[in-house]
Amino acid sequence: MDCESTLLVRACNQLGQFLQNRETNLRYLALESMCLLAASEFSHEAVKKHQETVINALKVRIKKVLLILSRIGNIIPHINISIYRNK
Repeated sequence: MDCESTLLVRACNQLGQFLQNRETNLRYLALESMCLLAASEFSHEAVKKHQETVINALKVRIKKVLLILSRIGNIIPHINISIYRNK
């Protein structure tokens, strides 16, 4: 089990590096994988070490989604996304 837990921690650290990458798809895959690792008793603490990086990656993702929604709102006027801004 020690070998497996070491590998999980190393994988978590690598995913933390991927979360800082500019490539959107890579960040998305890293977030998905981090969610899976967070459930493991061996890598839970390692995931916690990357909590700030995860939060920052999610903030970037939310901003992009809001930008897309605002563009859709310009096309479809009855969509009101102003309640989501500045949160």
